[in-house]
Amino acid sequence: MMFLDTDILAAAAVCLLLVLVACGVYAFVRVGTVQDALNQLLEEGDFTRDAKARKGAIRAVAAAYWLVVVAIFLFYTFGPYGNGQPEYSWFIWAIAGVIFAAVMVVMKAVQRHHN
Repeated sequence: MMFLDTDILAAAAVCLLLVLVACGVYAFVRVGTVQDALNQLLEEGDFTRDAKARKGAIRAVAAAYWLVVVAIFLFYTFGPYGNGQPEYSWFIWAIAGVIFAAVMVVMKAVQRHHN
């Protein structure tokens, strides 16, 4: 836009927008980092002792889940009946993402019920 010399005002507005977005992202990251550091020190939110103890099981299930999803994707795409073209098996990732959210909700509900 800047090099075509057609509408300098529109190009300057886009540049200003990008600068404002960058300033906003910087502010969110800076404040979020400080807030998380304070939560870790004070053991609040996701950093309580109970939450830290439950994280191990959730991480194990998440790792196993995504390894199984990758295996299904590879088998479906490159297996004996696959066509070797991943652009036809993209839907596996969309379905896996939605199911993963459901699995995590169930895991957290079960853990809360046991405590």
